Amino acid sequence: MEGRSRCSVGSAMAIVSLSLPSMPCEVRVMQCEFCDGQTKLKAVKRQHWLNGKLYIVENVEAEVCTACGERYFHAKTLDAIDELLLKQHVVEKTLDVEVVRFHREAA
Repeated sequence: MEGRSRCSVGSAMAIVSLSLPSMPCEVRVMQCEFCDGQTKLKAVKRQHWLNGKLYIVENVEAEVCTACGERYFHAKTLDAIDELLLKQHVVEKTLDVEVVRFHREAA
């Protein structure tokens, strides 16, 4: 098929956009638990598994460390993603994804 990988191992992945009502946020700075850097609120893409399916969800609010890039998601945001994906939703595009098992001796 046109636009598809020739690899025989893979799975489909849907990309959806998330529109959450703005949550009232306190202006606060979180400290990264990995590098002690400060975080900044950003809209990011999130890889999200639900019921054995992988989704890429765009426009997800996260606290992102400005030093190392670690991302933190509020539990209410993750619940909202689950709710969105469990009901009828617009799929912006579908991608083919290769699934590969890493073997240390092959590296």
